Amino acid sequence: MLETISDYLKGSAKIVLTTRRTVLFDGDEFHKWVDSHVNEFDLVRIKISEPQISDWLPANRIERL
Repeated sequence: MLETISDYLKGSAKIVLTTRRTVLFDGDEFHKWVDSHVNEFDLVRIKISEPQISDWLPANRIERL
């Protein structure tokens, strides 16, 4: 799958992938793939973690609850 993605990244192509947590984009194989294509394209990863209660409520509200 990773090589298929790199095949599409030619010229000024842009690809946005959205996935759930997976070892495919976080494991050793992924990092090797990125290193092997470092001169062919730029990679930007945005990782969103699961929200916490403190992300939604201020500390004083949490204390009252």
